[in-house]
Amino acid sequence: MLSTKIRRMSYLHFKEHFADYAPLLPALFSLNHVPTATNPLYGSKADVWHPDALERTVRGLTAVLLSLKKKPVIRYEKMSGMAKKLAVEIQVCAVICGYGNI
Repeated sequence: MLSTKIRRMSYLHFKEHFADYAPLLPALFSLNHVPTATNPLYGSKADVWHPDALERTVRGLTAVLLSLKKKPVIRYEKMSGMAKKLAVEIQVCAVICGYGNI
């Protein structure tokens, strides 16, 4: 009986939520990434991303941009390889996800 009632329910409003980040204040959010020995931020060297950390960071920042409907102008320090890699990945994701047209 319960499944019959669930199937008959109609939705008046559907809203998508991106859960890759946590809003803390109206102008502040957290990606909830705390580097540990099993969940590192750096790869083989201190100036290289660990692949899992890069993927999680790109997902989190993409979720923020999609939920805010923003197309960023990405700037980074020229000598930071990690910042450049992150910027390139987000730009690629912008094309794939389609938020470059927002």
